[in-house]
Amino acid sequence: MQNELNQAIRSNVAELERIFRDAGYNETGDILKSISESPDQFFSLHRVLSRKLRRQRSDTTFSSRRTWFTDYRSPDGRSLSHKQVEALVSVTKGWELPEDDIRILRICLTLWTGVPSVFCDGQAPDQNVIIRFYNDLQRMEKDDPVRRLVLLMNLSADVKRQQDKLGKEGQKRQRSRKAPSKISDDCNRDPVLLTSSLRCLTRSLWPGLEDDELARRRKSLSTSSLFGWKWLQLDYPEITLSLRHAAAMKYEKRKWKRIELQAINAYVESLPQFRIRDHMQRAWNSIVRHYYGDSDPPEELVRQVEVIPASLEGNIAGRHVRNALSFDPHSYVEHLPLPY
Repeated sequence: MQNELNQAIRSNVAELERIFRDAGYNETGDILKSISESPDQFFSLHRVLSRKLRRQRSDTTFSSRRTWFTDYRSPDGRSLSHKQVEALVSVTKGWELPEDDIRILRICLTLWTGVPSVFCDGQAPDQNVIIRFYNDLQRMEKDDPVRRLVLLMNLSADVKRQQDKLGKEGQKRQRSRKAPSKISDDCNRDPVLLTSSLRCLTRSLWPGLEDDELARRRKSLSTSSLFGWKWLQLDYPEITLSLRHAAAMKYEKRKWKRIELQAINAYVESLPQFRIRDHMQRAWNSIVRHYYGDSDPPEELVRQVEVIPASLEGNIAGRHVRNALSFDPHSYVEHLPLPY
């Protein structure tokens, strides 16, 4: 797969460099030349695309988001309060991608599907997967917002699975979490059951630690697991692969009501990048399976997508990269997804 991607990149970059230099864009030509001369064009292209996606943009969709949430009606016909509308408008800042970012994301998704290690920044773990998620979160909490969200959700799902194995506490927690709406209109977890099971889980993960350090890690694990659980309330958690500029902490610290999550999930379906959700699903599955290595990930993490025969994956990935990088030569300067 990676060889196919490298060939697809190599076949386009040299021609793009020539076009940009002829148009007088030597800085972009230098960027393309550095990719072409790199021993691994795949990782070089990924670094360039990631830098482009990190650009800060002004909030141009504030009014349209306010209108959208004001007009929203739940399946049972309820509307959001003014306070809820304002909160959701704030939470969803940065969720909608402009068209040029969607093109860049499409390429990144192809790369992540083909070689997920470039997203995960490392090899599949050979130790307890929760410890891997925990250590990665501690190491790169502020470095990569998208990867952080993926780690939080994976950590939360596996913590839940491990807690359920501990006995009756886990079973009670699973029942209360599957049908929170039958208990109340709040969508939150039972803190008593969580505290009890997390204490046992933390001791089993780090049996030799002092009590103070064990308590610190338990608190960190609890917070990360809670944040990940909230992101997993999205009907399409793979959409987080596009939320590089999301106000994550606003989402994670909110005490969600059921109608608010219904509105958020409906809003996700209205996002322009939702049309490439199948590509997000494939990239998501590839990333999750890479993290778990030879272990089976929790069922709730695996997204149902069309299965592509392994013999065709490389050719399809290569074609996607070529298509994503190939535009009308006269519009390259305007549309090529590289920083100027």
